Amino acid sequence: MTTYLTFIDVLLHDLMGYRVMKDYIALFHSHDDNSQRIAEVNELQANQLRTRFHQEGILFSSLQWVDSIFARVYTKFLEINAQKQRKDHGQFYTPQSIVRFMWNGCLQPSQSGLQPPSLTQVPRVFDPCMGMGAFLCEFLTRLIDACTVIPSVWNNLDYLTYVLCHAIPENIWGVEIDPFAFQLGKLNVLVHLFPLYKRIMELSLPNDSPPTLTIHRLHLFRNDTLKLTLYPDGSAWEHAELLRLRDPTRLKFDYIVTNPPYMIRKTGLVTEPDPALYDGRVLGGRGAQAYLYFMWICMLRCDPLTGQICLITPSQWIVLEFAQHLRAWMWQHCQLLGMYQFEPYKVWPKVQTDSLIFRLRMRQQVEEGAGEDSRLVPTTSIPTPTSSTSTSTSLSPPAAAPSTREGGNKILFLRHMSRKAKLDDILYEYTQFLNHASSIHHHHPLNIDKLFHTNSNHSHDPLLKFKWTNTDPIDRIQKSPHASFAFLSPTSKLSDQLNDLTSGLPRICDSDDAPLEFHRGPNTNPVYALVVRTQWAYQTFGQTCCDRWLRPAIYWSGKSQGTDKESQFWLERDPFRLARKEVSPAEAYVPLYRTDEHGHPFYSMILVDKEGAEQLEKNVSEYHHQQQKSQGQGQEEGKENVEIVMDPLREGEIRLYHYLREAREALQSNKDERTMAWCHYNKCGVDIPVKIVHPINYGYFTKSQPRQRFFMDRNQFCLTNQCMYFTTKNNNPPSSSSSSNTLPSSPSPEYYCALLNSSTVQFFIKEHCSYDQQGRTRFFGKHLANIPCPLPPTQKESHIMTHLVHLVSTARIRIYSITELTKLQTLMEKVRGGSWDLSVTDIACLQKFDQVNNPSVPPLQGDQPPSSSEEEQDKRRRDWRTLFGWQDHHRYPTLLDAVIRTLQRASLCQYAIDQMAYTMYQIPQELQHALECELNLTLTKKWQTQLDQHTQRVSITQDRYAWGQCIIELIHTI
Repeated sequence: MTTYLTFIDVLLHDLMGYRVMKDYIALFHSHDDNSQRIAEVNELQANQLRTRFHQEGILFSSLQWVDSIFARVYTKFLEINAQKQRKDHGQFYTPQSIVRFMWNGCLQPSQSGLQPPSLTQVPRVFDPCMGMGAFLCEFLTRLIDACTVIPSVWNNLDYLTYVLCHAIPENIWGVEIDPFAFQLGKLNVLVHLFPLYKRIMELSLPNDSPPTLTIHRLHLFRNDTLKLTLYPDGSAWEHAELLRLRDPTRLKFDYIVTNPPYMIRKTGLVTEPDPALYDGRVLGGRGAQAYLYFMWICMLRCDPLTGQICLITPSQWIVLEFAQHLRAWMWQHCQLLGMYQFEPYKVWPKVQTDSLIFRLRMRQQVEEGAGEDSRLVPTTSIPTPTSSTSTSTSLSPPAAAPSTREGGNKILFLRHMSRKAKLDDILYEYTQFLNHASSIHHHHPLNIDKLFHTNSNHSHDPLLKFKWTNTDPIDRIQKSPHASFAFLSPTSKLSDQLNDLTSGLPRICDSDDAPLEFHRGPNTNPVYALVVRTQWAYQTFGQTCCDRWLRPAIYWSGKSQGTDKESQFWLERDPFRLARKEVSPAEAYVPLYRTDEHGHPFYSMILVDKEGAEQLEKNVSEYHHQQQKSQGQGQEEGKENVEIVMDPLREGEIRLYHYLREAREALQSNKDERTMAWCHYNKCGVDIPVKIVHPINYGYFTKSQPRQRFFMDRNQFCLTNQCMYFTTKNNNPPSSSSSSNTLPSSPSPEYYCALLNSSTVQFFIKEHCSYDQQGRTRFFGKHLANIPCPLPPTQKESHIMTHLVHLVSTARIRIYSITELTKLQTLMEKVRGGSWDLSVTDIACLQKFDQVNNPSVPPLQGDQPPSSSEEEQDKRRRDWRTLFGWQDHHRYPTLLDAVIRTLQRASLCQYAIDQMAYTMYQIPQELQHALECELNLTLTKKWQTQLDQHTQRVSITQDRYAWGQCIIELIHTI
């Protein structure tokens, strides 16, 4: 702090021409100045620093760079403290370019259709998490700049004195929880008020009698906005002013502009808010995050006539369920003005979360007397400055336009999709777009969205997506599932066309006419105890007990070794389980089952529910009773040590019982009503012959994970809540096809597995299952139930799809086996993406494998024959043809040949499935191309030219069955 105060001393010295900091700071209230720290500033050191600046050509004539210097001081010299703020508070100090952009949106004169009021009253501004004061200081800079261009203001000594000493201290409010940031922020505000003091001194010089200034105490508080605690040792003034701030009916603001903490509540130092400050019916939901409470604080304190709010937050709240009630309340009470989205790492280079700037004002539902007007009115006669008619300067918030105005009220949503563009470039694009939109709106308010699309005089970046939405209908939010704001987000023309095209179709699941039923695996809580490594279970409980109480499970451990209670629990029992954090083993069509060295499924689920726990406890009690009875009989017969031989099941159940008791005590210490850990496993699917499965949390579609991964389980494996699964129903509506081809029964599970893995369904998954603006997906039933399903196929068409699934499954199983054999993980990416273009490294690896395992292949130049140890190691896999069933030496002369051909077969199968799905959904060819471009799929490009000569006599749109037969014949030739 002393270092920075020394810099401030130099800065003010340059601006004033003499050392003035001590005298200037002394004008402020004792709670606002830093007299004690200022006394530590050494005059000699300050003069030396000033001299060095001047030698480098640095002479401060304004506050232009002071905000950037503040930020650099904080992030460079105080990096350790800055990192602590991010960890404890979720605070990330806002780039100055973002601060300016947000204030530009609030203060644009074109936003208001009314003449701005005079500047005799400073607009009331609030920053509930002010940090270093960036937003407040930017406003003060603009306020002072506006005063400088109005002579009747800038030359009025009495008025400027009133503004500095009374109006600004009364109307500029800020709260900050961190004491160090608060001190910096308060100092920053004082520095930004200096131009007013300097001008007052200039105006008083001709009279040689500088005015006596006493600046009222600033409304800046070191407190927690989510609590607004009334500390008993605080002053009476602070107690009274915080009471005003706590009561939204007493205090309203014209501008609330801020960057609230991103952190989830109950973590770090962002504590549970005071229930008196929020409505639990709106914000009491699970998963509510800290910034939602700040949003609520802001909206309740926004002036209903003149107020405007501008915040920057993560974008998840506009679609995720934790903010459902808040969105519904917001739509009913607020008028959304604009949303501007930024991709991850744009605003903060080290923050993966995307960001959203949004502006709003309150709807016109104002009751008389809503809030006191406590702006300070000067008690002395102050000359009222008269604004020049030639100036357009405005610092007043735009008036809330009535809903009957021309064109209605619309919100503009902007989203720049580029991951390469820099923040300043994106802000420039947004600003240019807004300026052009404002120009069009001025002349054509009724059709701004249509005119902007067709206007030829403005060409914006094609990666800049935009959408106007009418916000007048209050009941519009009721039509959106879970009150989602997704309908505000820019949608492609393709999305609108596909939704219109499929609007009359049934849905894929969970409705009367849907062919599938959605299920989710059970919450095996504690999951780290009720799913175990199979080999460990055999060794611990014995195979007989495992056969009775355990079943194989599809599962992956998301935990590696750590210090949490789950890690400690397993370190004492099965440390191998914590060897590494695992990823989902799911693959499309065929699951990539993981087995141990003994060929057993890697994981098993303990099938003990409430009734099972009671039965297990009863069994163990009977065993102990029998043991005591036998011991008693032995003692009566004079035998001191009676050895009781227990059968394997009895012995295993006793061990299992004690294990589950230990698990409950270690991992469910709050479940005192239970004697052991158990779960309701009836939804695990162990009794279902065929399940179509997918991980519940999928994430992004990426280059290495380009498509969904629905697979079929016919082995009755158990599933946890890591996965969802579909089962088929037998009540499909009749097919629209001719009666001769009508299905006598439901399509096969393979048909639906193919459909669910098609590019068409992938598009709808991205459309309906994305839970944030980055496209991360969750396969929840309520979201999947929005996906359309084509009318049932004919029996022949179902047969084609089933055949294709069998072919692609066989090809994929072989690729999985080759990957396991050769350890070439890149083959998995190839099969997922439908590619067969192997890298030079992959080719060399497969050729070497051929050389080792196939003596008929000549060795590569420079290769050495395998050693005896290598020969022994490769003994069991010497003939890969037998291992994979490939006996055609002419078609598959080498493993490299076999891999490429197998990848081609899998790719062509997926291409055929995609094409069949297109025609079943009746999607025209131009939309097919647009869909694949949006999903970054390339199968059609890879295959269409090669297939034209093979299918030229058959059109898929005319005869799907004949076309499918043609493709299957071609697959068999590869």
